[in-house]
Amino acid sequence: MKRLLFSALFFAVTVIANAQTFAIKNVPSTSEDYKLLLEAKGYKSFAFDVTSLKDDTYWIEPVIQHYKNGLLVKNDFEFSIQFSNRDMLATDDKDYVQQMRQSGMIYDEENGILSLCEKLRVGFIPSDNQLVRIMQFYVTERGTFTMPLMFEAQTDPNMGEEYNNYGFRQFLVNEIVLDKFIPLAMCGTYWYDEEIQRYRFCGDDILTDDMTSSLLTDVKEYYIIGMKVHK
Repeated sequence: MKRLLFSALFFAVTVIANAQTFAIKNVPSTSEDYKLLLEAKGYKSFAFDVTSLKDDTYWIEPVIQHYKNGLLVKNDFEFSIQFSNRDMLATDDKDYVQQMRQSGMIYDEENGILSLCEKLRVGFIPSDNQLVRIMQFYVTERGTFTMPLMFEAQTDPNMGEEYNNYGFRQFLVNEIVLDKFIPLAMCGTYWYDEEIQRYRFCGDDILTDDMTSSLLTDVKEYYIIGMKVHK
């Protein structure tokens, strides 16, 4: 009996002695870590490179489309706002050019470009009102357009309680066609799946401008944020 007890203790000590250990290190948090926290709180941002427009001056017009039950509804967002994609350097004012040069604020002096929008951002921000999401259309170096997106309340069929949650998707953008509506991002309510009896926001990760994604059929109310580019 003593021999068996000794053998068991010896085996346990041997296992502990031979247990593997692995290193873990403290590292600084990155922007990606904070991005996860922000998205968990309802913040979302999509970015789009528009440097293809740099060789001329164009006007970027934000456009908001509102859909309910798959149909485009009356546009309550009647506004007229446009951002130019660039500012040209006033080369005839030598003192001004010298001042901008010294400040390092000239984007491309050789081609006479003072400032240029290289990137568009479409972002969504939660608000104190659960039925409102704040949309920001940010034109880098040019300005920001902000608009509240208002949704109808939903009721959970099982619990009988109000349920409001929102999902986001970006559109695949391959080209800019002048004067044509170009969808960039979508913000919509979670939809109720009768089969599993739960709300969800499942579907294509990236939408296309042919509007064939099943997500655009399943979601009962959503907004599409896009733009038109004019010469």
